[in-house]
Amino acid sequence: ANESKSKQLLVLTEWLFAVAFSPNNTQVALGSRRRVLIMHVFSDDDRMDVTIKVRGGVVGLSFSPEGDILAMGGWDAMVSLIDPVTGDIFSRLEHDFMVASLSWSPDSQFIVTGSFDNHAYVWHVDSSEMRQQLTGHTGPVLGVQYSRDGTMIATGSGDATCKIWQPKSEEKQEDFCLIKSKPKFSVQLQYLSVCGRHAGIAHSSGTGTFYDLDTGAQLGSVRHPDEETSKEEEDAISAQIVHTLHCIAFAPDCSRIVTAGHDCTARVWDAKTKEELVVFRGHASELASAVFMALFSPDGTLIASVSNDKTIRVWDSFTGEEKICFEGNAPAEGSIEDTGFFFAIAWSPDGKGIGGRLYGNRCV
Repeated sequence: ANESKSKQLLVLTEWLFAVAFSPNNTQVALGSRRRVLIMHVFSDDDRMDVTIKVRGGVVGLSFSPEGDILAMGGWDAMVSLIDPVTGDIFSRLEHDFMVASLSWSPDSQFIVTGSFDNHAYVWHVDSSEMRQQLTGHTGPVLGVQYSRDGTMIATGSGDATCKIWQPKSEEKQEDFCLIKSKPKFSVQLQYLSVCGRHAGIAHSSGTGTFYDLDTGAQLGSVRHPDEETSKEEEDAISAQIVHTLHCIAFAPDCSRIVTAGHDCTARVWDAKTKEELVVFRGHASELASAVFMALFSPDGTLIASVSNDKTIRVWDSFTGEEKICFEGNAPAEGSIEDTGFFFAIAWSPDGKGIGGRLYGNRCV
């Protein structure tokens, strides 16, 4: 990237595990091993930042669609419901095992959580009651997401399956299972994205597969070109690592898809035809071996991507032009500490801010 486009990011002094923006774009929540910090960073609000101490660490953070509640999933097998203005925890949703994922319903009335006990749970927010246990996975439920109309829930598990559920129906079993592992190859789910009545799944076979949420029918797939790797190299480092598709995400209008892969590129595809439209190659360098996440901005005009080249890059989603490059913080002079690399990002609701999570470092 052009050096004039490069900007330093806000540096904090602890390891971060979760980032979330409020829907009204006035707050950002950061979760670490010891605390949650809620900051007023995109407004002229003169209220003080809020700090909440936690035990064990934060797994996930998510503001409700109305923005009046922050849900925090922790290693302590709890989901805490927090007033983001005062920092008060007004309710706790108790689990038997650590919480791995969480998602709000569009009307802010329910939260679905995924747990390491192999189940997902649907909770009523006002009463803090568990209304439904979604049983059927044989591995930890690592990803959960409501459909945009709130009528369906998608869950992704370490058992190499993705399941679709109707949470408000009397039936407590899944409607259908989207993907299953092949007999001689354990497919690991990397990322789950839902848009309208379609779901996209990225998995470690290197393929992104799409499904109709109403029928379970497969709607096609996309795949990054395989790297030029010898069989000996594949055997040495595992085919799953060589070909992994790390992320898949829809544009806001569901017309396009962006993927991020271990070939060091992000790519945009036509959602209907699965034709490749744009390839983003700016991360490719001697420092990088993969692009871990790529997401459309809220208006769909930009894409942000992260890689182990220690940068967040922002692109024009239609032309592929790189617009700006954010660099991770450098080590202090004389220090040999590894500064780590970015592996996750989140857009602010207005598309003017980006939060990034670093692996092995202490900044966003």
